[in-house]
Amino acid sequence: MPRLGELLEEERKEDFRRLLEYYHSHRIAESVLEGDSLRLLEAAHRFAFVISLYLLKLEDIPSFANPYVFELKSDAIQMVASIAIGNKRAFKLFERAAIEDLLRYIYYSHHEIEHDLLQLEPSRYKSIKDLFEYARVHPFFRRDPLAAPSLEVLQSKYSELSREVHASTTSEMVIVNDLVSLNRPIENLTFELENLRLISQNIIFMLVLFHREEYSSLSSDEKAAMTSFLSRRQKRALAQLI
Repeated sequence: MPRLGELLEEERKEDFRRLLEYYHSHRIAESVLEGDSLRLLEAAHRFAFVISLYLLKLEDIPSFANPYVFELKSDAIQMVASIAIGNKRAFKLFERAAIEDLLRYIYYSHHEIEHDLLQLEPSRYKSIKDLFEYARVHPFFRRDPLAAPSLEVLQSKYSELSREVHASTTSEMVIVNDLVSLNRPIENLTFELENLRLISQNIIFMLVLFHREEYSSLSSDEKAAMTSFLSRRQKRALAQLI
């Protein structure tokens, strides 16, 4: 009889197969469905799948914090679509947005009044600097030695992505002359795969630390599915959670 972890992984693979079948049947993204392009697409899909899986296990998210964590799921899904059509700038934008989604979720989970005021006065939004600083001093993360390095990685990647999204140099500009030219693999795939790996593993790690009680209640197979692409150090840290 298959274990739960095997069933979850098979469910993820089946979902990815259905995605590829959809693209094939509609003749979409034909140039990215092979080699490293396919690996990048699957890495983004795995990230979205794990985020979705964990959200199913979170039962007591305050209603005012819900939009921020579900925006994280939404942006992870749209990351997949951006890779599929070769839209590098959109892919970078959604990577960057995913980092901000995590930080906004952490902050607004404990700030209902600030959330309500933000809806009335959008100019009250918290800067990314303030959001990173809040996460650094949060009690859930201060006591974990690996939280600070994860936040440092995410802040570094956020700065890099911001520069690329805003095309600081001409070499970072993404020039498209027609819609047809979008349907091509994203360049520098080795770099993009590593970049996505670092961003996704540290977002997942911080999300699990933030909901450590819910994580502790998962079965061993569910934990394995959740942490499948984390670093060894992160997995060891999570293994020690009560």
